[in-house]
Amino acid sequence: MMRNRAFETMKVIAPIAASDNNDLTVTGKCFLAYEYSKIHPVQSARARKMWDMLNGTVDGFAPLYDDEVCNFRVQWQDGAISCVSENQLLYLDEELDNWNEGLDREKTKDMHLTHAFHDLWEHVGIFSIFDLLWVRDFNIEISPEWDYRTYTPNEAAYPDWDKSDFFD
Repeated sequence: MMRNRAFETMKVIAPIAASDNNDLTVTGKCFLAYEYSKIHPVQSARARKMWDMLNGTVDGFAPLYDDEVCNFRVQWQDGAISCVSENQLLYLDEELDNWNEGLDREKTKDMHLTHAFHDLWEHVGIFSIFDLLWVRDFNIEISPEWDYRTYTPNEAAYPDWDKSDFFD
């Protein structure tokens, strides 16, 4: 869904960027839902408060998580849209992979765990498998960034740094 929304945003904005020959990047960021899962078997005030700390609602508790679970960028440069494939986004490869490091490889061999799961489990390190099993909802942020130039790139000649004129 995040990838599709980023593409949709790019399709709306790209014609405007194309008219001025500028660079545009649309970034999608995915976060775990801010609300506590209604299907989680533990429904207590303490569990909700813990989830607020884990999912970033309480700022600064997990600095490695502050920016996102995963992100996706669509770029418009030189009149063309470029981005990675969906498999590249999910697995960092074109082939289906299984990011099950740190888990029992035999028991998880058919799960096709994504790179985002790997980041949350291995690197952020504050989520338990039990926490992640109940996640069904996400918050998605889509933001465009437009590199708008007030000059034509051909007119902006860069100096020849191989020539030295400071000895003159």
